Amino acid sequence: EEAGHRPLFEEINTRLKRVTTIAANPTNSGSVAVREQRFEETFPAYIAEALKEGHQIEPDHKDMVTIFASDIVQFDKISAHWSEAKVKGLLDRFHGKLDELCRKHDIF
Repeated sequence: EEAGHRPLFEEINTRLKRVTTIAANPTNSGSVAVREQRFEETFPAYIAEALKEGHQIEPDHKDMVTIFASDIVQFDKISAHWSEAKVKGLLDRFHGKLDELCRKHDIF
């Protein structure tokens, strides 16, 4: 899609602020429970469990895959003016929303 047809950063940020996830709460980001939850949200349950037990994961073969890449319009300009914590919060909300959509549509 052409950049002119994509929402600007301000619109994306406004939309993402509506999303409330525990991962987006910077006051809890260092707790063991939150780190554990992020780990379990990042990987399928069987992989998370195997990694916690110290097992090496063998790669799966898939006949068809999709690789998703995203671009936040004007991200370099915005991040140059924001604190690290604010950028991290934005990215946490953004990726949290992507995770939510993947769960909703049973995609991994």
